[in-house]
Amino acid sequence: MKKLLLILLFPIMCAAQEVYHIKFADQESIYSVAVLAWEDNTAMVRVRYIDRDCSGELIEMKATIADTTTGFTISCSDPMYAGTTKKAKNYNPDNFILTFKDEDGWICVNRDSANTLTPCSFMEVTGLSNQDLFLQEFDWMFEKK
Repeated sequence: MKKLLLILLFPIMCAAQEVYHIKFADQESIYSVAVLAWEDNTAMVRVRYIDRDCSGELIEMKATIADTTTGFTISCSDPMYAGTTKKAKNYNPDNFILTFKDEDGWICVNRDSANTLTPCSFMEVTGLSNQDLFLQEFDWMFEKK
C-alpha cells in the first residue's frame, strides 16, 4: 500500500516547488493546513479542521502567492470539499500573511474573507519522505499539474 501511495504522490511531488504546514485555532475549531506551492506562484491548499464536537471537514482551495516587502502572502479562493465538486459555501477562504522578522523568524497571521485575524504557526516541510508522510494526512491523491 505504501508503494502505491508513493507512486500516486510522486508526479505532483516532483512538480511541487515547496510544501508548507500551517496551523491555527479559533474559538470554534482547530485547523491544519497543507500548502503545495509551485514556481509560478500558484498553489493548492487543503485545510483539515476539527470543531468542538470532534467533527470536521477537509476543504480544498486554489491559491496565489505574492511577495511582499517583508515576506509573502498566500491568498486562497474557491473553497470546495476535498475530492468533490461541491462548494464549501460556509467556509471563508483563508489569506495567510507571512512576515519575516530577524528577532522572531516567521510570523504568520490568517485573515479569512470575513476579515477575522488569527495568529498561526508556519513551517516548510522538507525532504521527500517527510512531505509524503505529511501530505497523507490530507488524503491527497495527485495528478500532474
